[in-house]
Amino acid sequence: MKTNQTNPNRWPETSIAVRERKERMEPRLVLSALRSLCSFAAILLLLLSTASASAATRYVWQDSPSPAPPYTTWTTAAHVIQEAVDAAQTDETVRVAGGVYATGGRAVGTNVLVNRVAIDRAVTVESLMGAEVTIIQGYQVPGTTNGDGAIRCVYLANGASLSGFTLTSGATLTNGNWQLERLVIHGGGLWCESTNAFVTNCVITGNSAAGAGGGAFQGTLNNCTLTGNWASGGGGACEATLNNCTLTGNSAG
Repeated sequence: MKTNQTNPNRWPETSIAVRERKERMEPRLVLSALRSLCSFAAILLLLLSTASASAATRYVWQDSPSPAPPYTTWTTAAHVIQEAVDAAQTDETVRVAGGVYATGGRAVGTNVLVNRVAIDRAVTVESLMGAEVTIIQGYQVPGTTNGDGAIRCVYLANGASLSGFTLTSGATLTNGNWQLERLVIHGGGLWCESTNAFVTNCVITGNSAAGAGGGAFQGTLNNCTLTGNWASGGGGACEATLNNCTLTGNSAG
């Protein structure tokens, strides 16, 4: 038969001793819980900020009522494509409403040839309504077409992409070495840094280059139409990869 016996070598805990032990433990437990909560909150904020950054889209609409950086709503959309492109971070998207975009632009680096739209990092620029009604217009010098004051339509960096536009009336400078100054005399409609720049569902028409690639120089073009472009070499395109593209009425020489 078992009986409840007290270990004679162990002093029974008094209520005061138990309370004192709890009071010593409680601050440590609270501190540990707070640390865990803060770590969780920090991780959650990091994930939210990362998701927000990766999902950012900039907008362009010539009739937006209150254009203002960072152009992240249609109400505050930029009126000029270049403004939204410059506000965009790498891997973001710029969405463009229909219209004729014939203002703005800039040169790239130390080159003096202006591009109506210079996409100089891995940004995606896409039209909302398609190439038929979304037009990027360069500038051709009266009387000479190419020369000082000419403006190319689009410059596209490695990793960048352009989709759903018409590129027209682009031109280049005339004073440049064929190899050393390729950026200023090639690609009247479109100049790409390499075939790692992508153009899809675009119409490239009525452009000119003093060098090569009146319509496009380099780049990978998918489902595009190149028509009525002129250059000294490669009237429609030069050093470009063309997939399912249509070329008509381009000339060189």
